[in-house]
Amino acid sequence: MSLRCCAFFAANAGCYVACDVAGVEPDAVTVDALARLQLVANRNGCQVVLRNASVGLLDLVELMGLTDVLPEGP
Repeated sequence: MSLRCCAFFAANAGCYVACDVAGVEPDAVTVDALARLQLVANRNGCQVVLRNASVGLLDLVELMGLTDVLPEGP
């Protein structure tokens, strides 16, 4: 994970981040990257939610059993 992401979450502990994933490819690589982002966020008391996720991406997240890890936000 990028050091910039780690530094952001460390500096903004407890924050809520809406990640706009409009136009993102719904594949396992994308879900893996988002799950890793959420892991780094959680380590700092933050939460990432998906915004503008395609049906395909949400279906894949559900299929992989990560709906609770990668929630859809407003």
